[in-house]
Amino acid sequence: MRISSILFILFASFSLKAHSGTYFVRPVKGKSVPDQQVLVIGELLDDSLAALKIDQRTDKEDSADFVLDPTILKLENVYVFSMSKIKNGVIVSRKKARSANFDDIDVVVKRVSRALVQDVEVAKDARVDDVTEDEVTSGKRRIETIDQRFFGFGPAGLNSLNTSKTAVRFEIGQAWNLDSQFMLKLGLSGTFAPDTNVFMGDTSLGGDYNFNDKNNSPFLTLDLGYGIANAHHSKNTPTPDRETITGFVASAGAGMKFFRVSKVNLVLTVKYQQMFNRNDDGMPSAVTGVVSVFFPGKF
Repeated sequence: MRISSILFILFASFSLKAHSGTYFVRPVKGKSVPDQQVLVIGELLDDSLAALKIDQRTDKEDSADFVLDPTILKLENVYVFSMSKIKNGVIVSRKKARSANFDDIDVVVKRVSRALVQDVEVAKDARVDDVTEDEVTSGKRRIETIDQRFFGFGPAGLNSLNTSKTAVRFEIGQAWNLDSQFMLKLGLSGTFAPDTNVFMGDTSLGGDYNFNDKNNSPFLTLDLGYGIANAHHSKNTPTPDRETITGFVASAGAGMKFFRVSKVNLVLTVKYQQMFNRNDDGMPSAVTGVVSVFFPGKF
């Protein structure tokens, strides 16, 4: 006989011995549950324990090796069935499971009984024929995001683009409020210097972190994207083709959000943007101040 087979037999024998003994089952205690349902649960518990083929049940609590103490609790529309295993007056184990409706209470009683007697976790001992409706839907529920569109504009200062004129920045995009503190954004922006061919534009993905969940909140913002920059043409530039470059763009900033409890929000942002590529003057960048309006909807 192989050593592995011997070890398996020894383990199985020890496991059976650990759970052997006489059991006394106390009446089911109901909390906010109709008496008729408590009686039904008691019958289901008797059937479940009988199916487990435990050594024997006794009518005398004092002489029992183990005492099972079952309780059913109703919280609004949810039933919670729990049962404690007591030895020598001490709770040695306690298992519980919930059911979204009374139709699944037989499955819950069976699962809890098996887990308690065999000393396993209820969630890890699911069988093909005893999955509850609550477990089917569990994990599928998510916090609903709030979709918003945004539009903003404001002044900007451009660097390494061969201009000293104050530029104008425009932003448009889609935002998703994941919760009270985090926002995900996908945006398109362009910064233009008047009366010149100087501009910076990019498409970026980023997010905002709000410091609190109040109506007005300061926040930090961070974006990463890909953009284009065109420097002002001058006699010092050998060819016009060398004026335009593309590359990855990153920006970071801070600001203040107002009227967050309303469907329409006002946002003030100061941001620094940097392109990670070079033209003849260096790596283009911009410092911007933007006033934005966020409103419900999707593009």
